[in-house]
Amino acid sequence: MSQAYSDPKRESDPHALPDIEVWRDRVSIVHCHCGEYETEYDSAHADSVVYCPSCERPAESVEDTPREEWFYWFCFPGCLPDGDLMGPFATEAEALVDARDGMEDDDNG
Repeated sequence: MSQAYSDPKRESDPHALPDIEVWRDRVSIVHCHCGEYETEYDSAHADSVVYCPSCERPAESVEDTPREEWFYWFCFPGCLPDGDLMGPFATEAEALVDARDGMEDDDNG
C-alpha cells in the first residue's frame, strides 16, 4: 500500500501528511438480489461476510476473478478511511488522477 498527497504541492511541506492510500487488489464479483457488482475482496478471508456495495445486504455469492486492479481511499496515516473505497482502476496512475481530480488550486485567480 502506498501513500500519496491529494495535493502534490503539499509533499514539500514538512508538516503535511499524505492523505490518500493506493493499493492493488483482486477484483471479485458480488452477486446479490439487486444485481452484480465488482468490488475489492480477498478470498483468503472467505469466512467473513461480504456485503453488497449497493444495498449493503449480505451477498448471495462472491465470484473470484483473475484480475487485479488499483483502489484508493482518503485517510491520514494510522487513521481509519475518511470515505468510501474508490475503484477499480487499471493503473496506480489512473487511481491517483481520479483521487486528485478537482484538488488543484486555481493559480490563475
